[in-house]
Amino acid sequence: MNLAPDQFWRLTPREWRWLCAALAPEPAPRRADFAALLAQFPDEGRRCDASTERSNP
Repeated sequence: MNLAPDQFWRLTPREWRWLCAALAPEPAPRRADFAALLAQFPDEGRRCDASTERSNP
């Protein structure tokens, strides 16, 4: 963005959204896109569950 810190902190929400949109012009993937990927590439193993992956000290 090449903004000095004082310029960055003075950005309005509208200016911030405009800058972010300019940096990432593609829209975020939709839920249907993720569902299609999951169907095409299913997990082949056990799921990682954080509650069972805790280490015992």
